[in-house]
Amino acid sequence: MLLTRALVKNTAFAVSFVLRTLEHTFPKGKTAFFQKSAVRDHFSRLHPVRFRAIPRWLRDNDEMQKIDFHYNVPNRLSYAALVARTVHKRGLSLALWSSDRERLKRLDDLLWRFDDLAFLPHAEAGSPLAAETPIVWSTDLSKLSGDVLLLLDDHLPPAWKDDFERFTRIIDVVSTEPQELQLSRERYRAYRAAGVELAAYDRRH
Repeated sequence: MLLTRALVKNTAFAVSFVLRTLEHTFPKGKTAFFQKSAVRDHFSRLHPVRFRAIPRWLRDNDEMQKIDFHYNVPNRLSYAALVARTVHKRGLSLALWSSDRERLKRLDDLLWRFDDLAFLPHAEAGSPLAAETPIVWSTDLSKLSGDVLLLLDDHLPPAWKDDFERFTRIIDVVSTEPQELQLSRERYRAYRAAGVELAAYDRRH
C-alpha cells in the first residue's frame, strides 16, 4: 500500500504502471476487488484525471461495452442526423465515423439543414473548433472520442477493439440495402467472436 501511494502521488504514468501490475496479479474475471475496493474509490475521488487513464474494464467491469445494432434503417444519413439531434439534446458528445469521406461530407451538409429549430454544432476532427464541438466526424477513428460513437461504414476499422474503448456507447447503423445487410452480418459475427454484448433494434418503423 505504501508503495502504491508513493507511485500515484504525482503522475498518471505511475497510476498506469501500478494498475498494469495489478492486472497481471488479478485476472480480468476477478474484478469485484476493483469494482468495490477502497483503492478504486480513492482514485476516482482524489485523482479524477488520472482515474480516467485506468483501463475501462478496470474502472467499470470486465466486459467490453455493449454495441447497439440499429438495422432496417431507411436512410443511413437521415438516421444519423436524427441520432445526432437526440444525443445533442441529452447533452452528450457524438463521434461519427466512416472510411468514406464523401459520405461524411454529405452528412455534414445534412446536419446544417436537418432541423430549422435546432442547431446541431458539428465539425471535422482536426479543425480549429473540433475540441469545443459536441459532434465531430472523421475517417480516422483514432482522432475521435466522446460519449457516443456512430458507425456509418460497411466494414470495421482495423483497430476497432482498442478504439471502441474510448466511447461509452456504440451504435452500428445498417440500412435496408442488400449489400449493406450482407456486410453487416460479417460485422455482427466479428462482434460475437470478440465476445461483445450486442443489442439489436429493428428501425423499420
